[in-house]
Amino acid sequence: MTRRRRSVLSAVGAALSVVALSLGIAAPPVAAASTLTIRIINNSGVPDAQVFVLATADGPHAASIPVNGTGVALTSAGIRPVSPGVNGTGGTYEFTTTDYRSGSFWLSYCSPVGNSPRPSPMTATQRFDQVELTYNGTGDQSVWADLTAVSMWGLPIDLAFYNGGTRLSQYDRTSGSRNDIVGALSAAGVQASATRLDPNGQFLRIISPVILASAYPSLQPYVTSLAGKAIQVNGRFLRGGDPTTGPYSYAGTFESDGSITLAGTISSPGGPAPGQPVRVQGNWLWDAVPGMPGYGVYMQNGPYSVGGAIPNGGALSNDVYGAIYRDLVAGLAFGYWGGKYGTDSANFTMDPRTSAFQNARATPDPFSPAWNVYEAAITHHGSAYVMPFGDTFVTESANPLVHAPTNVSGMEMTLRAD
Repeated sequence: MTRRRRSVLSAVGAALSVVALSLGIAAPPVAAASTLTIRIINNSGVPDAQVFVLATADGPHAASIPVNGTGVALTSAGIRPVSPGVNGTGGTYEFTTTDYRSGSFWLSYCSPVGNSPRPSPMTATQRFDQVELTYNGTGDQSVWADLTAVSMWGLPIDLAFYNGGTRLSQYDRTSGSRNDIVGALSAAGVQASATRLDPNGQFLRIISPVILASAYPSLQPYVTSLAGKAIQVNGRFLRGGDPTTGPYSYAGTFESDGSITLAGTISSPGGPAPGQPVRVQGNWLWDAVPGMPGYGVYMQNGPYSVGGAIPNGGALSNDVYGAIYRDLVAGLAFGYWGGKYGTDSANFTMDPRTSAFQNARATPDPFSPAWNVYEAAITHHGSAYVMPFGDTFVTESANPLVHAPTNVSGMEMTLRAD
């Protein structure tokens, strides 16, 4: 998976994804290397010898299984059987790493996936899914991890973390269940083309709107319904060494076609500084733009202009203006703009499982949908990372991204049956 626009370093995994548009963090002090035990529990019903794991990393790594090669079976050498299960299925297996930066574990059934090229949600013939991990074992020993569904949803997986024998339940995450998610998407009007089947008609995966926005219902009615509504975008972008970073306060009013120009101030260390206006055309939010990266609300990497110029050929900039754009489109994806929480994004930080999507609307809308239906379906049934800006406005307890600063000795991935 390539997290498309959470960071300009789009394929670097969970840790760098979050840092890019939030906080500039100094390099941690060097410490003695520690070990993280990765455990896989196979409750899928698929034989253990037919469950494969591919380890990939775009940064420093040191694991007891091959990295950046081809997936290996749970029963392969280098993976220790903790409990072999019964009749060759239901086993528990583990391996270790002392450093694993910007990495992923790709879990697949019946055949392995390879790193070059990495498996494609659109064309891969295996059923697979992905867990992202950055473990700084040779530094501050922190863990960043998530169950990612940004590109697709494929397998029901539970994620847990341990300190010795103690489960750190505050970090539990689940990707949800297939039937619940498929049913919710069907009810929301998602086209059948978003569901991939194998030649025998068996389920493989659901393709997300980041990859296949055309299969999802148009958000044009929602965006244009905001005509005349004034909004306030208040937030913070920090990046070390950049004197223009800090709090920002931007405001604007939606035009008849959903276009909006946001203008205001950006506070720098030296005091308030004028900011350039950020303009997003209505169709840049709800339609694919020829020659540009994609949709604004679904893909969250559509074009916008800063001071009248479109930066980076329409790609999201990793700067304060990119953060302002992020807040605009994330608010639309959660259904907050035009809803019951008011017009100031400073009031949007909450648990989306109970407060976003239909729960964010003041009254039933005369159109549907008024939110990202893919994000809603998975968020209501799990806690995976579903859209590029899925951790925006989210309370820590509901954040799909796990950040365990220290004292994590084990990560457990449980494959569940459908």
